[in-house]
Amino acid sequence: TTYSETISDDSGFEKRNIATNGCPNHYSYCTGKSGVDGCGAVGEEGTASEATDQSRSVDVPANPVIADSTTDLSCTMGTIGVALNGVSIYSGAVSEDCTQLDVDDPMSEWNAFDLCAGHAQQSGDYHYHFPPSCLLEQASTSNPTADGHSPQVGWANDGFPIYGPLGVCLLY
Repeated sequence: TTYSETISDDSGFEKRNIATNGCPNHYSYCTGKSGVDGCGAVGEEGTASEATDQSRSVDVPANPVIADSTTDLSCTMGTIGVALNGVSIYSGAVSEDCTQLDVDDPMSEWNAFDLCAGHAQQSGDYHYHFPPSCLLEQASTSNPTADGHSPQVGWANDGFPIYGPLGVCLLY
C-alpha cells in the first residue's frame, strides 16, 4: 500500500492532495464463503476481493466548511471518500437503482467482503462500504484516544474527517 498527503494552495484555497495506489495494508482475500463467486470455502482463499494498483491522486479541501445545503450521497456509486490507508470508501449503494447493502440478505454484495469488510470491484478498486474493521483496529492501536472515541480513519470528498463508529460517552 502507498499513501501520502500534502497541503497546497490553489488560488487562495488550501487543498489536501492524497496520493495512493488504493491497495489495502491488510489481508484482502475473500475466504470462508463457499458458494460466493470468487470467494474461497472455509480455509481457502478466493480472488474476488484482490486489489490492484489504482495509482490515483485525490484532492479534498484542507479547510472544509459547513455548507448551506446538503447532498444525499446514499445512492452514489463510486468513491465518496478515502481511508487513511488509501482505500476507497463507497456509500451503501450497490446498484444504479440505489439498492443498498442488505445484511439480512444472504445473496447481498456484503457476502463477498473479506475479513476486513472490503472487496474489490471488477477493475480492482478495493473499497469499503462498512466501517473497515482491520483499519479501525490498526488506528486504535497506533493512535488510541483517551476517551474511547474512534480514531480518524479517512477523509470524505468534502474534506471533513471520517471517524469510526464510537463517539464519546458522557455520564452526567
